[in-house]
Amino acid sequence: MLHFFCFSKKTILHLLEKYRIMKICRFVILLFMLTQINNLFAQEYEFTYDDAGNRTSRKIIILKSATTVNSQDSISSNSNNNKGKLNPKEFLTDKLGKNNIKIYPNPTQGQLKLVLNNNDVYENSSIELYSLAGKILYRNNNISTINNIDLSDKPQGAYILRLIINNKKLEWKIIKELKF
Repeated sequence: MLHFFCFSKKTILHLLEKYRIMKICRFVILLFMLTQINNLFAQEYEFTYDDAGNRTSRKIIILKSATTVNSQDSISSNSNNNKGKLNPKEFLTDKLGKNNIKIYPNPTQGQLKLVLNNNDVYENSSIELYSLAGKILYRNNNISTINNIDLSDKPQGAYILRLIINNKKLEWKIIKELKF
């Protein structure tokens, strides 16, 4: 029979001091505990309620983070200098079916671009932008290989961008920041 024990941080520290375990060992255990506590609060949930106030569903929102791309994928508005050049960290790259997807810049100051590498006809497809509260702010059912999304009228903050192609969905966290 297996027994699992759950100790508080105070109890663990007391036990470590009592048995005079090295300071480094205490530090490693404390660091591990703190990182696990942080992971608990890093998840985002969406709840729906009926008219009587009863919770009807809970949805865990899983967000993808940016992946780096090599420098040959960088885009420059002026080839003679680096003005307007995007840093690799400003790209989101992903794959949905046979489509390679690029979303940039992220964070954005207003204009967001979603590029698909295929020249297919995108029937039953859409691009949607949601607030973190789940309210739909933008929908485009007529998508093409290059799609521009205007966030200039939206306040700064975080948004969820959803791409649906042939009933397959991908979502990303998009950050809108102030223009300087």
